[in-house]
Amino acid sequence: MIVTTHSPAFIDVSRDNTTIIRVEQINGQISGTTVFRPERVKLDDEDRSLLKLMNIFDPYVAEFFFGGRCIIVEGDTEYTAFKHIMATKPGIYKDVHIIRALVKILNHFGSRYSVLHDSDTPTTLRKGKTIKNPAWAHNEKIYAAIQDRPHTSNVRLLASLGNFEKAYFGEEVGSEKPYNAIIHLQHNEQRFEKVEQLLDALLDHSKVPPEGALEWTSIAQLEEMVAAQASKELVAAGTEVTIDEVF
Repeated sequence: MIVTTHSPAFIDVSRDNTTIIRVEQINGQISGTTVFRPERVKLDDEDRSLLKLMNIFDPYVAEFFFGGRCIIVEGDTEYTAFKHIMATKPGIYKDVHIIRALVKILNHFGSRYSVLHDSDTPTTLRKGKTIKNPAWAHNEKIYAAIQDRPHTSNVRLLASLGNFEKAYFGEEVGSEKPYNAIIHLQHNEQRFEKVEQLLDALLDHSKVPPEGALEWTSIAQLEEMVAAQASKELVAAGTEVTIDEVF
């Protein structure tokens, strides 16, 4: 069966038996076609499970197939914050897609996109002991996925220092993070402008991101920058420390 559609609700990239042909048209002329097959993108079981959940909770997640500007975010807080800003200025951000996965699929299409994630730290304290931070491994996965992109794909990779709340609101939040972000954006103009600057920097790679956002190109660089920031925070708190002592 062949279906021709402009509706993202008909697109389910999690199915193995799906072949999708995207036809791009500019000024009435076909400028290119891209064939999508799941086996070519090398989706693993975790990818497929995530895509199925995304299709359930947001049947329009596949809108990126039809063009527009894409930002990949790691968590619900970033997603909620950016969606709130976009809702307040729909004329500016009408072609922007905020999605929480799909790097492999965007790579397949050679798409231009940006990624925002929490930097976390290489180590963490648990029961008074310093251990490897499991969250740090996500940085390595993100980096590996982006490195697998074609040379034609223009990608910007930004990390929020520590996490989104700490980087842009100056606080640690334990629960109800998306709700907390909305409250900040609704009642604090400076924080709204800071997150909007972040959104704009993710959309326009020539723009400078706000303080709290790190642009990085290697795991070693990210680790060095996170360690330097942690050292600054300790010094600001009145504790003398060397970089080697941070982690």
